[in-house]
Amino acid sequence: MRLRFITTELDVECEERLSKLFGDIAAHRLNLVWQDLCYWTFESSNKLSRNATEYLQQELQLLPPRYLVRQFLNSVATISKDTDLLAARIERLGCEKV
Repeated sequence: MRLRFITTELDVECEERLSKLFGDIAAHRLNLVWQDLCYWTFESSNKLSRNATEYLQQELQLLPPRYLVRQFLNSVATISKDTDLLAARIERLGCEKV
């Protein structure tokens, strides 16, 4: 979102500068080409990332699906919390640490 704002602000400034060199119509068209190029670059990058992730998950099975990672992290958090509770209980009971 922030990148979109920055590129929009730069586009306006660049279009003003280009209009002094090439005229308003040419500057506006060049700006539209620039915006299309930026959009295409952004979309291509996203598609490449999604396709690479899908390839690594589905075809090579090197990466687990996102939901399995979340499930694993939740399990780790639960075990960590349970371990802390058990340690506190053992301490309350006055048992020595092993």
